[in-house]
Amino acid sequence: MSQEKSRLGAIGEHMVAAQLMLHRWDAFNANNSITNMCNFDLICSKDQKQTALIQVKTTEESSFPTGMSIEKAKNRAEIEKRVVGPWIFVKKSGDDSAAQFKYYILSRKDTIELIFKGNDWYLNKVDRGGKSINEKSVCAILEEWLNGKDYNAPRLKAETFVNPLKKTALDDWNSIWLS
Repeated sequence: MSQEKSRLGAIGEHMVAAQLMLHRWDAFNANNSITNMCNFDLICSKDQKQTALIQVKTTEESSFPTGMSIEKAKNRAEIEKRVVGPWIFVKKSGDDSAAQFKYYILSRKDTIELIFKGNDWYLNKVDRGGKSINEKSVCAILEEWLNGKDYNAPRLKAETFVNPLKKTALDDWNSIWLS
């Protein structure tokens, strides 16, 4: 991973930690004490009764890499192993001096479902005209999917993606505690 992508990821993690604290939840970055935790970035506590291990994915693009290959994301059990808690997707826009952030929050269950169904759609419902796909490529989630709407991609010659989310995940902070 490039230094710029690592920096963007760290910015997203710190922005999410600040948002969690603004919601009056305790949060700290696990990557500050344990180098790059594999399945979560932040540990969050609510009223000292509930704890959530949160994965943060940050991008400036229209899709969020999941950190797992298309091949691995075909296996629901593999996704369930990798997704240990809620995920927060951070979309950064604007230049660094006037950056703006959107936060999409998914429960563990919704994260697993969206990765699995989105990957299945990409593999099996997009017409590639007989061309093969490199399954070692990174599985991604489109920002549009996080808004809870079905996705029609005529330029891809694809069937409509039927979104398993029934509402937008934008600023849905309480989804953290639904896992």
